[in-house]
Amino acid sequence: KPLISQAIVFPNPANTVINVYSSNVNITQFQLLDITGKVLLTNKVNSNQLSVDIQKIIPGNYFLILQSVQGVQAHKVQIKH
Repeated sequence: KPLISQAIVFPNPANTVINVYSSNVNITQFQLLDITGKVLLTNKVNSNQLSVDIQKIIPGNYFLILQSVQGVQAHKVQIKH
């Protein structure tokens, strides 16, 4: 099954960190975008789990974009401090 049906993003809303777990495929890159599409965080990875430090991101609504060899997935995330 593709990443799109398997990735879990938690907690949501998040306070200090966003965790991502994919049971079936490695994530190759993530991006955190604001609602205008501006990239606030980006990193290349090669893992089925990751933690994104969001302590310096102001509270609000964002999109976490996950990329893998099988495609791209977007998650709405809310940050609260």
